[in-house]
Amino acid sequence: MRVHPFFNLVCLALMSFLAGVVTAVDSPALGGGSPAVPDWAQARDEAARILSEIVKIDTSNPPGNETKVARHIQAILNKEGIASEILELQPGRGNLVARLRGNGTKRPILLMGHTDVVGVERERWGRKGDIH
Repeated sequence: MRVHPFFNLVCLALMSFLAGVVTAVDSPALGGGSPAVPDWAQARDEAARILSEIVKIDTSNPPGNETKVARHIQAILNKEGIASEILELQPGRGNLVARLRGNGTKRPILLMGHTDVVGVERERWGRKGDIH
């Protein structure tokens, strides 16, 4: 299966995020033990599994149904002990907000994205199984 370069970028971002969560939670500055050394192969596999689960959720716009993805990601965060909330300005169009507090020695970072997709013209797709 040919993979679109954007897929690799998303996987890298997710792996970095997951590795950062593990490192932050185990950081001596946050009361944990010694700094964790990420298992990049495990992070890659986990990121690919999570991404695969997410892209299987229908968030076609209209109507969007982003809350379905938000709930899925929220369940993952809950398992990791990361508090989050879903904010819906319109039914089914939820946004997930989570925050990892640091100790104040570093500048904050905001990760933001969207989970709805817009339909495409199927005749313009590549082979079945390609990710575009």
